[in-house]
Amino acid sequence: GRDYGGFFHAAVPRLREELPRLTVPHFVLALRICRDYKGDAAVMSFLTEICLEMPRVIPTLCINDACKALMHLDNHRGLPRETRRLVTSLMSRLGEHKEDLTQLLVSDLVDSLDCFASYKLKNDALYAAMGELLAERMVEIKYSSNPSLWATVTSCFETLEIYHPQWMNAVLELGRDQFAIQKVSFFQVAQFMRALGRLGAYDEATYHNTAQALAGDVHLLRDAGELT
Repeated sequence: GRDYGGFFHAAVPRLREELPRLTVPHFVLALRICRDYKGDAAVMSFLTEICLEMPRVIPTLCINDACKALMHLDNHRGLPRETRRLVTSLMSRLGEHKEDLTQLLVSDLVDSLDCFASYKLKNDALYAAMGELLAERMVEIKYSSNPSLWATVTSCFETLEIYHPQWMNAVLELGRDQFAIQKVSFFQVAQFMRALGRLGAYDEATYHNTAQALAGDVHLLRDAGELT
């Protein structure tokens, strides 16, 4: 974390020297450090070098490690443009091994989809496979330690402007469970309802449950834009 900023800044020159010899676990750890120092010019410069060097290991990268890397690469202001190229390469790696997606944890699948959506990358075949698998594993998603995974997936598909029939059928069925809706935060429910509207999905029971969850805390919305 940032509490160790002095150490990490002192270590960057040595890490630069070691870049040609770093292995996959080292790259993933370096990406995690860079994620924790968003906006730090020195660290972002180091991230650029990581993005230029890491493609040498992608041809031998297993999809589990690809997902671990993607977890730390969500798009945000200040990232070097090379980050998008690295994410695109990692996406291609997953696309080449769609049949192996079943071995991934649902949290890793969702993190990867969330990363791709943050860049609005296109890959219809991969998204179709991911959506199908996530729909099949909805029970696992519903009872995950992270109760908002289903809301995140739906928002990702909304961002990507993809209506995935199997996923939408599964998530609308989940939305009929008032307890599942109540487990996530107010803003996650609001984001979910917005995604349903923009995707043109409608289910009376799901809309009723989301409306019930939002009704008591509408005052948390700061302006007319959020209310809309």
